[in-house]
Amino acid sequence: MKTREKMKFSIKLLIAMGIYAAVFIAAAAFGLRWFWNYMAAYEASRPQTAMDTYMEQLEIGHLQDSAADLIAGIDHNIQSEDSCRQAIADAVSTDITYAKKVSECTDTQLVYILSCGKQAIGRVTLIPGETDSFGYTPWIVGSESFDFSYLIGEGASVTVPHNYPVYVNGVCLSGEYITETGIRYALLDDFYDDYSLPCMVTYEVAPILGTLNVTITDPQGIAVSPEEALDELSVLNNCTEAERADIESVTEAFLTRYVAFITNANGDLKGNYTRLAKYMVPGSSLDQRMHDSFEGLKWVRDRKASLKSMTIQHRVSLGNGCYLCDVTYTVKYSNSTVITDSVQIIFRDTDSGLLAETLRSY
Repeated sequence: MKTREKMKFSIKLLIAMGIYAAVFIAAAAFGLRWFWNYMAAYEASRPQTAMDTYMEQLEIGHLQDSAADLIAGIDHNIQSEDSCRQAIADAVSTDITYAKKVSECTDTQLVYILSCGKQAIGRVTLIPGETDSFGYTPWIVGSESFDFSYLIGEGASVTVPHNYPVYVNGVCLSGEYITETGIRYALLDDFYDDYSLPCMVTYEVAPILGTLNVTITDPQGIAVSPEEALDELSVLNNCTEAERADIESVTEAFLTRYVAFITNANGDLKGNYTRLAKYMVPGSSLDQRMHDSFEGLKWVRDRKASLKSMTIQHRVSLGNGCYLCDVTYTVKYSNSTVITDSVQIIFRDTDSGLLAETLRSY
């Protein structure tokens, strides 16, 4: 009988202790929950906590999306949208930090500048939220903005011979990038009105996110520098070896007879003209000029002049069977006087070989 009563007492005691434990645990859980909510409310009222949470949730995709307008303004023929987004990802590959901009902070807003290294990339404004049951007012993100315009490099403006391809970041520029055509070479400037001569063009490309890599090649595909592309001497000295030899030979023969004619050698004006005419295009402007100078040359006294030397600076193939020869020559007279002159002669390829049709002194 006593054993049964003891057992009943033990059961009641266990039940009582269980109830007590359950009440204690419930009270403790409620207290802990209240404490954690209290601490959470307190932490939320701290600006640093709000910013740390914001930074933990900040993703590269969000930064890329924020630059949608900037990316839309890039020439995607030169830089694709994916490449633009990658440029932004590369720019923020190091840790992003924040710092309070005290000069703009008030009781109702806190301003933070976001930086990647030393470069500012955006700003975040915190504003007060609704006061909670604990009496704390949390700080929440009121606005954010990002600026990646600093990644935009310089555009490119390149002037090249009209038949030189220009590549930007591996893309061959089409004619739509040409902003100026018909740019004359100074060496040929006096002849453009009468001949169809080579010109230069200017390509212009807008900036991208990063650096524009510009490559210029000649018509044979050999890369040249921008300076080489604008070097008239290297571009215009375009004759073959055979053409160079022909031009040198006919120039010497022409100048020998030209000097004899303009100095009235041996007083034989008509004979000198006849010999010179064999090296001129019949009826050309040069031929007419020489013919028109007869009256004046009748008064020139023969001073026994002869071609002493000549130096050809440039031989330019102008196309359509025309060649320009830029030459400096010296004339020696019987009294030992030496006169130097520089002329540009245009020769035309005819059935009779190369003949001069234009001459200009400079």
